[in-house]
Amino acid sequence: MRAGAAGLRSHPPRRPQKGDGPAWHAEKMARGKAGNRRSPRLFGLLALGMLPAFGHPGPAAAQDDPIADRQEVMAALSEAHKLASAMVKGHAPYDATAAAGAMRSIAADAATLAALFPPGSETGDDTRAAPAIWRNFEDFVSHIARLRAAAEVAATSASQGLAGFTPAYDAVANACKACHAAYRLPTGNAPAASSDMSHP
Repeated sequence: MRAGAAGLRSHPPRRPQKGDGPAWHAEKMARGKAGNRRSPRLFGLLALGMLPAFGHPGPAAAQDDPIADRQEVMAALSEAHKLASAMVKGHAPYDATAAAGAMRSIAADAATLAALFPPGSETGDDTRAAPAIWRNFEDFVSHIARLRAAAEVAATSASQGLAGFTPAYDAVANACKACHAAYRLPTGNAPAASSDMSHP
């Protein structure tokens, strides 16, 4: 390489750091819980159009590990909820961009959920998915559809400030609680309607 050529190299942009507030939380949420990127196989299936938004999925054998994939998606949903909830409760400054991003993330993740509960994935890996999911799959999907619709409304409402975002986010949280009450098994003293979504 000729002398001085190294000086022409561009430097990568600075990534958000923990002290950067909402920007760091948004980066963490996008990468998944504990800083891990989401499963490449999940993104690959989405890119190929192999995961329909709704409808009964194929057998578990057709997927690599549907339980691990849905737990990963649920962990990302939980991170998005934590970010929005902190702003709504006054534990973090309100940031309209971060709030909208969190709600768009929830809506996008909700679109993948139904396909991650195929027949044959009822047990294993400490799943808390209730057997009622597979008995009442259409109703389960309707819960997911309500979550997705509520998140899309909340993403739009974020630009209206905290006063406009709060009731829209409450609808998202209530959609999650209703689904958990019907379709998530409790563990220990944790109620099925808890907002913790890390173990579906």
